[in-house]
Amino acid sequence: YERMLDFIEQELKTAPEGRLEVRVTRYGVQYSVVLSGKRQYLSKKEVETIKQLAQKNYYEKTSKTLKKAIKRNRTILETKDNITVGEIYRKMIEARRELITPLTSSLNEFIERWSKVSYESKPFEDGDTEHYAKNGLRVRSKSEAIIIDLLLEYGIPFRYESPLYLKGMGQIYPDFIVINKRTGEEFVWEHFGMVDDWKYANEMVKRVETYHYNGYFEGKNFIYSLESSRHPFGARDAKRIIEQYLL
Repeated sequence: YERMLDFIEQELKTAPEGRLEVRVTRYGVQYSVVLSGKRQYLSKKEVETIKQLAQKNYYEKTSKTLKKAIKRNRTILETKDNITVGEIYRKMIEARRELITPLTSSLNEFIERWSKVSYESKPFEDGDTEHYAKNGLRVRSKSEAIIIDLLLEYGIPFRYESPLYLKGMGQIYPDFIVINKRTGEEFVWEHFGMVDDWKYANEMVKRVETYHYNGYFEGKNFIYSLESSRHPFGARDAKRIIEQYLL
C-alpha cells in the first residue's frame, strides 16, 4: 500500500489541473473539465487529456483510502482492506472505468506498470560527450553505462534521468530511479563522478542535503556512488551497491 501511495503522489505532481465530469446520455458519453468553477466540454479527440483527468480522480480517491488503510495494523491491512481499494474501481461507472488503469497490490504487476510509465529525460546539449550502454541508451559517462549494463544484467527496473521534484531545488533529473525487485521499494541513485573538483563537490553536498530535506536518506530510499580521478568507479563497485540494496 505504501508503494502504491508513493507511486500515486509522484503521478499527481504532473497531473493536469481540473476535475473531470463524465455524463452518459442517450447521445453517448460526454466529458467536461471543471476548473475554477467553470466547465469546459472536451472533445473525444482530446482522449489523452480525458484519460489523465480520469486517472487523476481515481488516484485522489484511492490515495485517501490508502492513507486510512496504512494506519491500521498489518493483519487487518492484508486480510480486509485490499477489497476496499478494489471496490473504488469496481463502483465506478463503466464509462469511467474504461479510462482508468487500476492499481494492483501484486508486486510483479506493480513493477511492470512502473516500468511502462513514460517520462521525458534530461536533454543532451550539443557537444556533450557520447557514451552508450549495451542496450543503446545514451548516457553522460562511462560509469553510468557500467551501472546500466549491470542493472540490465540483474534485471533491475530503472529510469534514467527521470524528472523528480524536490522542495528547495525544483525539478531535477537524478541519474537513476531504481526498484528493489524483491520488495518493490524505490530508490533514487545518484552517481557523483567528479568529487575531487571542489565546485562539483560543493554542489554535491547541497544536492544531498536537499534530498535529506525531502525525506530521502541513504539506505532507505537513496543511494549514491562516488568517483574521483584517482579512484575510478568500476563494475565491482556497482555490483556491491546492487547486491546490497536492490536484490
